[in-house]
Amino acid sequence: MVLNPIFATNRAEVVQHAIASCRACRQDGELVVYAITVTDEFGTALGDRATDTFRLKVLNQQIAEISFSEDDLPIFAELLAWI
Repeated sequence: MVLNPIFATNRAEVVQHAIASCRACRQDGELVVYAITVTDEFGTALGDRATDTFRLKVLNQQIAEISFSEDDLPIFAELLAWI
């Protein structure tokens, strides 16, 4: 299956992240993994870049499940809780 990573790129733009780098998709068992490194205003102020990683479970040539993780600094969770 060839994955067009446009959905992750669009997500980064929607949440106002600047894309620093995009890695090639890779197969991890039954998952397709796509990671992009992004910056935003808070990250830039703190000198941080985060990586957003998307995992897609593919069954019969169709996406059956999508999960997402990020490696933001703990201060971001505190900031969101405060807001």
